[in-house]
Amino acid sequence: MANNVTPLLSALLDCLCTQLVTDGNPVCQCCVVVSDGLPPMTGCDCICEDGQGMAWVRFMSADWQQTDVSKCPVGPWKVRLQLGVYRCISSEPTCETTTAEADSIAEDVASLQRAVLCCAAMGGKRYTLGSVQIIGPSGGCVGAALDVVLELGAL
Repeated sequence: MANNVTPLLSALLDCLCTQLVTDGNPVCQCCVVVSDGLPPMTGCDCICEDGQGMAWVRFMSADWQQTDVSKCPVGPWKVRLQLGVYRCISSEPTCETTTAEADSIAEDVASLQRAVLCCAAMGGKRYTLGSVQIIGPSGGCVGAALDVVLELGAL
């Protein structure tokens, strides 16, 4: 079904987590979330053998354009998604640690963009990359999120 967003969320999450590994910055947790706000920064402190932090794909909203007078949505629809990463930051910051953390987040931003642009599941789909939001620092975590608007066919 062309308008089913659930498989796409999972595919984008796979692309994101694979991209982070490819770029040398793996995370320990990869989650699909649905919420009207950012996911809680509870996963940034996870440390695993190969990485640190949490990545997510968030289903934010869906809108459709009505193409006739029917009460049922029959026109094309757009889905707003967000890809993001949370990482730990130093509890005792120095210029060296804050510079390293800034570099890490900048690398994560590039990974977020590449995850969408290089994801096979996005092939042939119309989408727009939105702005990047830096999140935090808060509670020992900092992160970045990339908004994506995906145009899908009629419901």
